[in-house]
Amino acid sequence: MKIFLLFFFFITFNSSLTAQSYDSLQTELKHTSDIEKKSNLYIDIAWEFLQIENDSALYFSNLGYQFAKEHNYSFGMITNLEMKGLYLESVKNDYASAIAIYMDAVAIADKTNDNYISSLHLALGVLFNQIKTTDKAKEYYKRAIDNARKHKQKDVLKLALINLGIIYESENNLESALEVFQESLKIHHPDRLYNDATYINLANVYLKQNKPKSAYDVLIKSLKNIKKDNPDYRQNYTVLLNTKLMLNELTGVDTLTIIVENFERNTNRLQEKLGLLKTLSDVSLLNKDYNKALFYKNKYILY
Repeated sequence: MKIFLLFFFFITFNSSLTAQSYDSLQTELKHTSDIEKKSNLYIDIAWEFLQIENDSALYFSNLGYQFAKEHNYSFGMITNLEMKGLYLESVKNDYASAIAIYMDAVAIADKTNDNYISSLHLALGVLFNQIKTTDKAKEYYKRAIDNARKHKQKDVLKLALINLGIIYESENNLESALEVFQESLKIHHPDRLYNDATYINLANVYLKQNKPKSAYDVLIKSLKNIKKDNPDYRQNYTVLLNTKLMLNELTGVDTLTIIVENFERNTNRLQEKLGLLKTLSDVSLLNKDYNKALFYKNKYILY
């Protein structure tokens, strides 16, 4: 599964992509007679083209679908449709067509591969959330959760819970958000980013509930054994710094400020930069460094 950590939303496609070049994948495709392997190779080639936003991604996913259909390989039909939907969604921004393709995949899975429906519902939840159709997003996240529980699919269950919790948090339905975030933390996953995604959102819920100490505790867990310059954790460090300000706890603030300053200099994302500048201005005021506070405030205004 691909994880994108901007606000910790997730896209769910699972590909067997390796470091093989397009040419070697094509050679392997030409010489293999295994139906499952050949179907997956069409997906791998399409994925490589999707990474560079090349329309050949659509061409190879269509070929893969036709191949799987001719050989009555339902799972290959489903996954090649999923790839096609991902291309239409993420490259063409043709959300209506992507939804229709995902629905076609769901219809096949409903008859032949019920254990894959949860992944498709999760993909639909992400798409609906992206186009701000929140009620539909919640509906499909809940469907993904129900099916993932049925088939004991921990990865899908964890991701769907996190994404549903993010929507609840955005709606200020804080008790529901707290419930699903805490459930997601009980599900083990070897990649710590899954739990760390939950921690940052759980911290935001605690802050909205005016519980900065609880927020501080989960943020510390999320940053355990993390290198201080890891950009994947810039949001965690920033929220931790804000939490320290709320607690009027100045221990370690200087170190955190240096980390956040470095993130601010290196980000090109406007909204993120503005948030970092505001935090840096606030912490400078708390430290009574009024010149630096004014510097960051003016920089904020100029953006």
